[in-house]
Amino acid sequence: AASCGRRAALLSLLLLSAPTRPAGASSPASFAQMAQAAFAAFERADYLESERLWRAATEQHPKEGLGWANLAVALIINASDKMTLGVLPTGEPLQRLEGAP
Repeated sequence: AASCGRRAALLSLLLLSAPTRPAGASSPASFAQMAQAAFAAFERADYLESERLWRAATEQHPKEGLGWANLAVALIINASDKMTLGVLPTGEPLQRLEGAP
């Protein structure tokens, strides 16, 4: 239940920062399309896919802070699924957290 509440709070933060750029702009439109796909994956609770899509967006558009922020959120969610509260992370969860921007 706490996990659902945490995810709902993170989703609301993500939606508040959703891209609003016009689709006609060249490079930003490409980022907006990538962001839209990543948001859709997040809304479906496909956090691994959302992470993959945000990582691709940050690689293609490294100056877009929104991409980095949302990649960090996806990495944290994916790491937290394999962690125990109050126990220092190790292995894959630690690697995900260390990879968060």
